[in-house]
Amino acid sequence: AADSGLPHAQAAWELFDSRSVKPSGASAYNNFPNFALLPRSAAYDPVTSGPVTNVPPPSETVPPADVPPPVVSPPSESQAEVSQSLTASQAVIKVGDTFTVSGTLHYLVGMTKPVTGYRLYGFDSKVLSATNSYTPRFVANAVGTTQIRNDNSGTTGVITITVVAATPVEPAKVTAVGQSLTASRKVITVGDTFTLSATVHYSDGTSKPSTAYRLYGFDKTVVSAPNSYTPTFVATAAGITRIKNDNSGVTGQMDIVVVAAQ
Repeated sequence: AADSGLPHAQAAWELFDSRSVKPSGASAYNNFPNFALLPRSAAYDPVTSGPVTNVPPPSETVPPADVPPPVVSPPSESQAEVSQSLTASQAVIKVGDTFTVSGTLHYLVGMTKPVTGYRLYGFDSKVLSATNSYTPRFVANAVGTTQIRNDNSGTTGVITITVVAATPVEPAKVTAVGQSLTASRKVITVGDTFTLSATVHYSDGTSKPSTAYRLYGFDKTVVSAPNSYTPTFVATAAGITRIKNDNSGVTGQMDIVVVAAQ
């Protein structure tokens, strides 16, 4: 030790301490040539004296530890350039339809994500109407073509909307399916005057009185009428006869029974 009192011990320490390069780290003594290291004090347990033997370097070179390649992070969304596309909720838009528009952001790194914020503008308010510029819901008001634009994340998406005329809904065709005749008297006696009324029945379940007559088929010896278009009859003789009437493409008929006067 430098303070052991041995000859030149203090000078040896000062020489070592003045060096610019000294061993450092757990593997420093594996490098050759080795340095001699002197403790500054002999106040601790004495060192057993003996010859100093230099350890030869290892015969095999220890390979350096494997160093993993640096991890390259993809560019952040804020750094990547993006574009934006817009799509409508339906392919054919008719006057009166309500539809929505959705946006998608496209990144250079290949990923996409839905647009969550909207600032819609540029559309023809005569063709389309919206609640406000932040809600992507529209109503088609009139036939025409217009563009809708949306700004998000520094990009602008554009979609062209064409509104076509609504197909009119044609009502089901109503046709006459039957006709019924009713006499004004339940018991008809020879000499009585009576009338017939006709009701036309339609395919939609409705019925309405007939306003036109074409009367025929009756026995003129039993009943008589001034003409075939006036449903007024006179019972002329006892008997049974059938009166028919054509109207709206359907035929109604009724059997008339005339009884003898008492």
